[in-house]
Amino acid sequence: MSRLLQNLRHASRLLRRQPAFSGIAILTLALGIGATTAVFTVVYGVLLRPLPYRDPGRLVTLQYGHHGTVSPWFSPSNFRDYVVRNDAFSGSAALSPITVKMTGLGEPERLEGARVSWSYFDLLGVGMAHGRGFVESDSQGDGNRIVLSHGLWLRRFGGRPDVVNSTTTLDGHVVTIVGVASADLNFPATAQFWQPLLFTPRDLSDESRGAQWVQVLARLKTNVSSGQATTALQTIGGNLAREFPETENDVTVRAIPLHERIVGDSRPTLWALFGAVTLVLLIACANVASLLLARAQPRDREVADRTALGATRRQLLAQLLTESLVLGAIGATAGVGVAIVLVRALVLLGPASIPRLATLSVDANVLAFAVSVAIATSIVFGLMPAVLVSGRFTNRSFTLSSRSAVGKSTTGARRLLVVSELAFAAMLLVSSGLLIRSYLELQRVEPGFDPEGVTTFSLSLPAVKYPAPENLDAFVSTLLSRLAAEPGVESAAVAFGLPFTGNLNAITGFRREDQAEPDSASMPSASMRIVSADYFKTMRIPIRSGRLFDRRDTGAASEVVLVHERAAQGDFRGIVPIRPQ
Repeated sequence: MSRLLQNLRHASRLLRRQPAFSGIAILTLALGIGATTAVFTVVYGVLLRPLPYRDPGRLVTLQYGHHGTVSPWFSPSNFRDYVVRNDAFSGSAALSPITVKMTGLGEPERLEGARVSWSYFDLLGVGMAHGRGFVESDSQGDGNRIVLSHGLWLRRFGGRPDVVNSTTTLDGHVVTIVGVASADLNFPATAQFWQPLLFTPRDLSDESRGAQWVQVLARLKTNVSSGQATTALQTIGGNLAREFPETENDVTVRAIPLHERIVGDSRPTLWALFGAVTLVLLIACANVASLLLARAQPRDREVADRTALGATRRQLLAQLLTESLVLGAIGATAGVGVAIVLVRALVLLGPASIPRLATLSVDANVLAFAVSVAIATSIVFGLMPAVLVSGRFTNRSFTLSSRSAVGKSTTGARRLLVVSELAFAAMLLVSSGLLIRSYLELQRVEPGFDPEGVTTFSLSLPAVKYPAPENLDAFVSTLLSRLAAEPGVESAAVAFGLPFTGNLNAITGFRREDQAEPDSASMPSASMRIVSADYFKTMRIPIRSGRLFDRRDTGAASEVVLVHERAAQGDFRGIVPIRPQ
């Protein structure tokens, strides 16, 4: 221990005597370790950290579809059948996203939330910060109960604990706040509140099997895997196909881990980014190793004196590696500070497509990673110089010939480091070039509309104030007229869902009039977006054939549609003429 302390004191004095070298080396390591630690924080927080629920590895979501195409949507009757008939699950819950307007406290606010089964909170195994979750009786009343998310409670209600059993207004309906969820509950990711999910007898009837509007969560029983659950679901699907061939023919049902559902497609991107910053760290290590080699030759007299006084090669290695560890420790400490700044910037400015981004923080696991990186990098950049320097004087002589040999060995090592740096930099440069090229190619892709100058906003109209379609029509007509009259506005339109948001208004089946009515399972379907008359003019979407919507196309007239060009060349071939460009 005394020798270790002596080595540490000597290393500290050496760093203080050479502030320029120390500063450059520490800055290089801080940037490399900081960037690597920041990206590891993202990788760990998104991909590796367990979900904050009870036994999260047993939570799965279900997917359902026909002809091999699946989505997270089930009809209530299918949810019931796949859960009741399945012995792979110890519990389940359904949920349906909703958007409402909250009033009654401050300015009106548009909120996203979810209606969930009463068993939802027990299924996830999350506690309440205040109050309670839902109980079975909540799903048998009028649904006027609400659980607030922790974030909404802090932001809108000031974190008051007496908010439980108070009331607020959602879309004109007075609801009672029965609880505040734990800060750990963040599923669905956009949910700011939860209400009980109520099923009517019609929802659960066999006639409504085609109405798919709920998502399903389930908890696997002990020793049951998601693959075994999928097999059980497919068996149930086969039985339902025999009972209801019109809607359940050729059904695909599967269970996937909840973590996989949340992470989505971000896994390859994050691992690629982590690989890139690892290359940056290796380049930093090679740079510091070169600096240490450059500093090593002037220390020949010091090393020779230590050897003459009886220092063994092992002791010399220990001293030189201790200097590297001290340098790495200081660089890692500064790197953690860099990582904290980068992580905060990522949380504030990072893309919304990365899940769990808002919950990232530099925690104990990240600090353990930073310490491990500091030790590993210290050995990587310090080992070669230490071996070369300690091996120069094993014969305890200091002659001109040994100096010449030393110069040759140092030069060879530095050349090796330079080659390594160039190799790492070339890999990083090629990867960056491919990424930039992909980005530029994406920028050149024509989206089919002109986004330049288009401004969007969302509205949620409460059913209490607009109970009938004519009320909605009157509001939309007045809104569009006033917007179009504003200075600088060329045209205005409304749409249920914007391009590339995945928020389509509906999926509808269709058939040719001269064909027999197919069963629901084999009927072709298409995504449908409901838009106002000036939508195509506002988005500057070109029309290949036919006409645009106009004032004649009202609810009292015959229904009309505009068909996508690819659809006209596919299922609608021979019905919709396409004029060549």
